[in-house]
Amino acid sequence: MSKFHIDTDFTQIRSELFNQISKLHQDHEDVSLYPSDLKPLGLQAFESRELYHNLIFNGYIDDQGALVEKSFFEDADHEEDFEVNANIGTQSKDVFEILSKRSQGIKQHKIAVNKGIFAELPLTELEVDDLLENLKFNDYIDEDRHLVDNLKLTQLTLKDFSLALQFYPQRIAILSVLKQHLTKHLSSYLQFSREDFLQVADKIVARWSFLAVEHHFLEGSKIAEKHKAFFREEENAQNFDIWWSFEPTDNRVVFNTLRNIVLMSDKLQLVDHPLDQLGFSSSEKEELFDLLISLEYITDDRKIPEEKLDYFLNIDNALAISLEGFEDYHKDVFFFLHAIAKEQSAMVNQVVSQVKTLAEKQETFIYKQLKQKFNLNVDSMRVISAEIFKGSDHIASEWLLPLLKAEDLLGNLTTLPKEQRFNTAYRRTQQFALLANKLKLTTEDIELVFHDQSLVEKFPEKLKLPPKSKQESTPITTFDALLESTDGKIYLFAGDRY
Repeated sequence: MSKFHIDTDFTQIRSELFNQISKLHQDHEDVSLYPSDLKPLGLQAFESRELYHNLIFNGYIDDQGALVEKSFFEDADHEEDFEVNANIGTQSKDVFEILSKRSQGIKQHKIAVNKGIFAELPLTELEVDDLLENLKFNDYIDEDRHLVDNLKLTQLTLKDFSLALQFYPQRIAILSVLKQHLTKHLSSYLQFSREDFLQVADKIVARWSFLAVEHHFLEGSKIAEKHKAFFREEENAQNFDIWWSFEPTDNRVVFNTLRNIVLMSDKLQLVDHPLDQLGFSSSEKEELFDLLISLEYITDDRKIPEEKLDYFLNIDNALAISLEGFEDYHKDVFFFLHAIAKEQSAMVNQVVSQVKTLAEKQETFIYKQLKQKFNLNVDSMRVISAEIFKGSDHIASEWLLPLLKAEDLLGNLTTLPKEQRFNTAYRRTQQFALLANKLKLTTEDIELVFHDQSLVEKFPEKLKLPPKSKQESTPITTFDALLESTDGKIYLFAGDRY
């Protein structure tokens, strides 16, 4: 990973290239730059192509090579501002992970080799059977007739292709058939589209935007108060140019994002704007803010603390609130805070509602899958799960998380989850489901069995003895006594050890 990068640093040749373009501009009225013009820089072919595309991307030339920013190259002082890099290298790790995932997908994809793929070869059915056995013998396919190493086969040469002597005349055709069969199944892994890198591109553009916004408008990662008025006015979007390579539509997207942040912030904290409309001076505003903070009506960042939400949601308190020094404005201030409290409460309720809805959808989906797996209705699976995972705050997670951790890059489960709690619960549920189906137990019956018979407590527990410690010469294989302590630990006694 340390050697992998998706862009080249051309800073060292920036001065030479700037002077070269400047001279071309001086010698010719209409200048066009072509890839061949970059040869004097001593770059490799792929580096020249990359640099040429950087010049197009950064807006110095158009896609036909014509010089766009002519005036830029007329002033030698502009050399320091000449951008020759694409500035996308910060996301090299993300691209590496995408390629690595594809590579792992190729390795893990199970591709079956059947007799049918050799149908066009001049081989009898018996010879095809022998060929499959020979491919198995030479470790090209496994016992289940799946290709053993997909990546190795893509790079396998005829010289290194091992086959029995009887297949020597057809070795070229056989290798070709295997590679065609492999390519057919791996085509989705071997091809990339723009969509595969959209998230990476979003991160790159977000980083560019943030760096520019941070430089011009932020103080301590927040939009500075002095700039908020600019973003409150929608017509200022046409005067907003955040990044020199951005199109007008790109600039508007960034402006609207910052504007929405400001407008949302205005709704959730006491800002200067409404007080300005009441004619408050700067000193009066600061005095009022200090008073409200001292009374714990607002926090240092002028938001209403959670414990004061109910107070400001109750409009009757507009008659009770007392603000020393601002008696003529206590109702105005209260209703400013009342509006903030309503907005804040609505947002909290919306988030809680969305989380609950997502949790319910997730839970419903999981129980439907359990219903199909164990052939019991959803209500029965809820009862069983609640008993099996008694004490858990989120039963759906008990089923789901171990499976998500165990899946491979292709989203398949090829090994059991590592969590013993899950494996035990699955095995017990499977055993009880077989019994419930055999006896045709209803949901009510199942609930009675678990409660009246204390079924969970009767499940046998497999004890796993602790491994040998560094101080002990032999591991514990038997013990004399077992003690469940009030501290939640289980103590085993074996001779003079515990």
